[in-house]
Amino acid sequence: VGAELRRQQLEPDVGTFSAAISALGAGREWRRAHALLEASLDQAVRPNVVAFGSALTAHGKGGAWAGALRHLARMQAAALRPNVVVLGGAAGALGDGRWAVAEALLQGMWADAMEPNVVVGNVVMNACGRTGQWRRAVGTLARMRAGRVEPSVVSYSALIGAKATSDSWPFALAVMDGLGSQAVAPSAQACTAALAACGLGGRWGRAMRLLAGMGGWMLTPNVVSYTAAVNTLRGGGDEWRLAFALAGLMRSTRVSVDS
Repeated sequence: VGAELRRQQLEPDVGTFSAAISALGAGREWRRAHALLEASLDQAVRPNVVAFGSALTAHGKGGAWAGALRHLARMQAAALRPNVVVLGGAAGALGDGRWAVAEALLQGMWADAMEPNVVVGNVVMNACGRTGQWRRAVGTLARMRAGRVEPSVVSYSALIGAKATSDSWPFALAVMDGLGSQAVAPSAQACTAALAACGLGGRWGRAMRLLAGMGGWMLTPNVVSYTAAVNTLRGGGDEWRLAFALAGLMRSTRVSVDS
């Protein structure tokens, strides 16, 4: 960008770089966004919060957490105060399980009297869930509520998925029951996560009731939902008959059994 502008005898400025970085971030081109931010520093153009935020968002979409943290450190060195977009992008880059750093970013937002949105909270909960830190996920949800950040169905899905153990089914079903009290409609993802929890605990009766109840929420089970339900039937006995019944139901709803 800088070289092209100079060829046209135009001087690149922070607005030009910010716009270009934003465009690259929207296209998930985090490497090029990173290179462009570096180029702006080489051109003695002082990037602003918008430029850093765009670059961090691009890094988040690409899962490039190390680069995101470097840019965050550069902002602090330049005495630029990160905003919700910047820290949300950094937290997104950490969403592959680096829960401790993601949680620290969220805690820092609250400490600085910022108001993190539900997307940032969900990213942290997902990061906790991917490493089995379900108590941390519960704590994040509680803090979101205390901070008047309304959890979404994605929040609850992340909460169910965070506790993927053989004794997690009561927890999963309690979360599903809590959705009704919070006036949040369950999603297919939340139901599937709860079905998987029932499967780990061998609670096929609970799973069948949950599967049957999806229609009441105007949800159509997909192959993942049915597979999770079938997995609860492991253990012998007459449950095999239900497995065949489920396979027939999948065919009647045009869900491929072999998918």
